[in-house]
Amino acid sequence: MQAENRFIKLLLLSTAEGEVLLYGFSSPTKQPLLPWKQKAVSKKCQSVLTAILPSHEAEIFEKSLTQESTLSMAKITMKSPQLVIRPIVLVNDTHSTQRAPVTNYAHLEELWNVQKEELLQKITRAFGTDGKELYRDVQALIQWCQEECGIDFSSQGHRFGNFEHYDSVPMGRGFEILTHKDLELKKVTIQKTEAFSQELVVNCAAEHRGRWLINQAKLLAAEEGSVEFTAEEPMSRVVVQIWDRETGELLFADDLTIMLGVNLGMNFGSSVYHIRDAWTEKLRQSASNRKREIEEKIEKVHRVTTDRTVSVKSSFHTEIDTALETGGTLLTDYQKTRCLGAFIPNTGKDGEINSFLKIREYLAESAVDRIILVDPYFSVPAAEKLLTRIPRTNLQLDIITCLGKTDPDTGEASDICKAYEEFLLNNAKLLHRRLSIRNLKRGNKNVFHDRYLLRFHNDHHIDGFLLSSSLNKMGQNYPFVIAPLEHEVALEVCEYLT
Repeated sequence: MQAENRFIKLLLLSTAEGEVLLYGFSSPTKQPLLPWKQKAVSKKCQSVLTAILPSHEAEIFEKSLTQESTLSMAKITMKSPQLVIRPIVLVNDTHSTQRAPVTNYAHLEELWNVQKEELLQKITRAFGTDGKELYRDVQALIQWCQEECGIDFSSQGHRFGNFEHYDSVPMGRGFEILTHKDLELKKVTIQKTEAFSQELVVNCAAEHRGRWLINQAKLLAAEEGSVEFTAEEPMSRVVVQIWDRETGELLFADDLTIMLGVNLGMNFGSSVYHIRDAWTEKLRQSASNRKREIEEKIEKVHRVTTDRTVSVKSSFHTEIDTALETGGTLLTDYQKTRCLGAFIPNTGKDGEINSFLKIREYLAESAVDRIILVDPYFSVPAAEKLLTRIPRTNLQLDIITCLGKTDPDTGEASDICKAYEEFLLNNAKLLHRRLSIRNLKRGNKNVFHDRYLLRFHNDHHIDGFLLSSSLNKMGQNYPFVIAPLEHEVALEVCEYLT
């Protein structure tokens, strides 16, 4: 029996032209009634409205979304978006990869915003930004919407601004799906748990690792209690749909996934310590507006090991499964991958802080096994900044530099290599453990000039970046640019360095 109440959720954005609907949905619920409540989200004037209404009140509200009217909810008053009704469809069946707030089989009635370009224009005007900042504002809005409703509008833009009405379809009763471990999961039985006086059509599709093994339909007579399906390989996923043969009504639908193995990746935290050195003291004085961030993200270091993985495989794991797993990463080094760079303005001390945090972000990704950092002027202050503040204990970090008789930070004559050795010895307990530093010179001349950051991922592919300045001065005097290299170029740089 359908629930009498309906849960309604709306995502709104406040603009100079009034509130606009970013997305909304309603679904049946057995929870008690709840009046409209508003949750403010951020400085960008986003808000969430929720309510649990009697079905007749929900029907009136949803109808008002399609008409020229004024809506009043909590403390918000807004003009109706005048949505267009689209016919009811069945959603979340096995042929759909579309994400939705309702995960079970459901009937969906869609109310469409057909003025989507106008909606986006209102949003961009509301942000009052342009260029890169506007791009990031819209990205953040899309991310927030996905967190609130499960839909990624960057790939599901046709649903942006819509309202979706879900009604549950009672399809989970009357039958049971039985798997047979004694037959290596190659057989499945669909068994009645209730009496059905009519002849039924049973469809069973079985899949393993993205490959459909069977997709068959069989008749199940009224006097019979079950029907069986078999495959040549273990079934890790079984999808069953059952219809009344005479009326064509869908009576039952279920999607059963059988776990054949699991990989458990674990993070093991070690020490948490604070580093307050000359650099952070200087930052505290010159960037007092970011004092809290300096304390939490630069002075406080959380070291963690991320390379512990436990794999559990079933007894049905075959040589084909092993080949699939091996082949999955076998040629990834030849993929044309795309990595994202960054442009960091040198606004006050923000440039210096943001440049450091961005570089450390590239180093902190758990999928990266090794990094080669190439910087001809990787001085003692640069080492002090970076090498004591790397959270990943299992990361292999190789520094290649070209230090000579001149201090790159002051330009004065100095035995910089001796100063480097003293720094490494005095701070050995704080330095990154898996570290190597190579100083390359050709007489008194540098071996290279450009700055690179190369990353070797655990799936064997390589990416890399060209850095616009050395790390000792990044973001201080000029903007800091981290430019991604094409994959072939990154490989050529690796070959050059070796």
